[in-house]
Amino acid sequence: MAWEFGKGSRVPEVDVGGRLILGTTELAAKAAAAGLGLAYVERREAEPFLSDGRLMQVLADWTPPFEGEALYYPRQRHPSAAFRAFIDYVKAWKAARQAASPA
Repeated sequence: MAWEFGKGSRVPEVDVGGRLILGTTELAAKAAAAGLGLAYVERREAEPFLSDGRLMQVLADWTPPFEGEALYYPRQRHPSAAFRAFIDYVKAWKAARQAASPA
């Protein structure tokens, strides 16, 4: 997975290779905190290690903003009623969160 950076209107993606491939960002943050390299993770994953000094943020000027949760799903011509209800619920939940957050 390419790492996305953001600075103004520039949003480059960098295809990063390495020997260590992990399945979760939690594991990536732990590996970086153990000194195994850099990790591209959300702040909530890195926070415990940032606060105790085991990690430091690099490329802060290029850190893209986090716009919140997203739902990825395959487009289907006729999704099931249960799946459609779930999608509608998530959309309503996200809209309610955006409406409740201070501007």
